[in-house]
Amino acid sequence: MQDISQRKRIELERMDLEEQLRQSQKMESIGHLAGGVAHDFNNILTAQIVFASLLEEKLTEPDQRALIEQIQMSNERAENLVRQLLAFSRKQQYEPRRIDLNSTVNNLQKMLRRMVPEDISLQFKHDSAVGSIMADPSQIEQVVINLVVNAKDALTEEEKKGREILISTSRETLKKERRLRMDRIPAGTYHTITVRDNGIGMGEDILENIFEPFFTTKATGKGTGLGLSTVFGIIKQNGAYIDVESAVGRGSQFRVYWPPQETVAEEEAPISRDSGVKKGYEHILYVEDDDLTQLAVAGYLEDLGYQVVRARNGEDALNELLREGVHFELIITDLTMPRMSGSDLIRKVRETHPGQKIILCSGYNEKWNELQSDSLLQSIPFISKPYHINDLNQLIRQLLDS
Repeated sequence: MQDISQRKRIELERMDLEEQLRQSQKMESIGHLAGGVAHDFNNILTAQIVFASLLEEKLTEPDQRALIEQIQMSNERAENLVRQLLAFSRKQQYEPRRIDLNSTVNNLQKMLRRMVPEDISLQFKHDSAVGSIMADPSQIEQVVINLVVNAKDALTEEEKKGREILISTSRETLKKERRLRMDRIPAGTYHTITVRDNGIGMGEDILENIFEPFFTTKATGKGTGLGLSTVFGIIKQNGAYIDVESAVGRGSQFRVYWPPQETVAEEEAPISRDSGVKKGYEHILYVEDDDLTQLAVAGYLEDLGYQVVRARNGEDALNELLREGVHFELIITDLTMPRMSGSDLIRKVRETHPGQKIILCSGYNEKWNELQSDSLLQSIPFISKPYHINDLNQLIRQLLDS
């Protein structure tokens, strides 16, 4: 006789790790696809927003302006969809800073109570031991809102009595590594956000696919299947962890583990926004390889009085910049372009025109995040696509008037 218990345990652990790897690779592949789609769609959406803004200013009839408002509302829905795709693919532009977790969750109470029907009890419980984390506040809000919406949908109309959602924070110390559904979390201290409901719960067949994009158990038209995949993308982008516990008929619990941030970090002052549209007269070199975006943005800037010269890539832009007798007060360039990227263009410009003012824009923000360690590019103002033309114009005026 031979005791094979140890061998069986090792074999099960190996199979478990292989399954985690397959799942991780599948999610990564879908993430790359989602990020690429979002990047291309950002150019299309930027053009749509700008063209609609142009129409809105030119039309005077109330019924015509009402139609444009409907177009802009659709654009906003498309923006939200792109942000969800980027969050899932971990390519979303984000600005982490030191925030108080309890205060951030607490500030969502009014919004969440409006989202949840009155016959559902929405409870909040905060642990005073919870301190600060390093995160983008808007991403924390996105995580909590999506988890609460998911919990709300799990509370069916048939269960009118005793329906409840509990949102809580806590400080938890793990003495050893713990196996989660999608990951392994190292030992250490974490600040957690937990969203628990007493709804219909989920079986193992659903739990296996719960964080995959476009996977949904809701009826057609009731959901995109991006809520939980968005949460998963944000969690992974920030080096945090998420776990889910559920059983049919026993409700569900989602718990997010966030590393604490005990040291004080400097916060950047927010950019002030002026509702007025300021016009200009300066010469601008606008570098954009997408024809539709170039036509829309350059046309709008020209309507505001700027003298705009267009270029389709970095090489064309350099030729324009080096033409004799030509001076540009500002260069606006896309980041990802054929033949010469925006970052390479900036390096070339700094060699010949050290004091040149430049704005960098992109709908593929992972590239910009990767370039943040480059000291040459750290001082370059950045605007993320899709943007509203007034936001771009405000940034232009702030830069030119400084």
